[in-house]
Amino acid sequence: MKDNVNKFYSKEKKRFLKSINPTFEEIDISILSLSYPFNLIDVNDERMIKTAEAIEKAFNYKVGGIGRYPEDSYFGGNPWIITTLWLALYYKRLSEVLNIKEYNDKAERLYRWTLNYCIEGQFPEQVHKDLGVPVSALPLGWSNAMFLIYTSKNRSIIIP
Repeated sequence: MKDNVNKFYSKEKKRFLKSINPTFEEIDISILSLSYPFNLIDVNDERMIKTAEAIEKAFNYKVGGIGRYPEDSYFGGNPWIITTLWLALYYKRLSEVLNIKEYNDKAERLYRWTLNYCIEGQFPEQVHKDLGVPVSALPLGWSNAMFLIYTSKNRSIIIP
């Protein structure tokens, strides 16, 4: 299985790709699933670290946060709570494995960003990229579930 997963790595892009048949080179948060939660690529694999950093750099919303993919047009293409927490979970796990404060700080910054958009204990699906107001579903179960996973002492509750 891992040999097949390695085919998704692009030496040219210096990161993993979303798809190879057909080739889809655009950055997408779902690429993180290779490491978290599916553990196909070690969290501290340099290729995965570069992929996570590329995902983080791909989003420069006025209000912050992480989107699904830069070309997203669903409700205007905004940061999502679930995607921001997904990257936070990756960085949290990386900080635990490598014991590097920088990655824990990144995780906590992303986590704290989501707390800014918690409304009466509930998270929306998205946050408007310019206005910082909830967009689409409120509450969204996925957003709330990802928050519970992040705050759980056992982050392996998805896949051990």
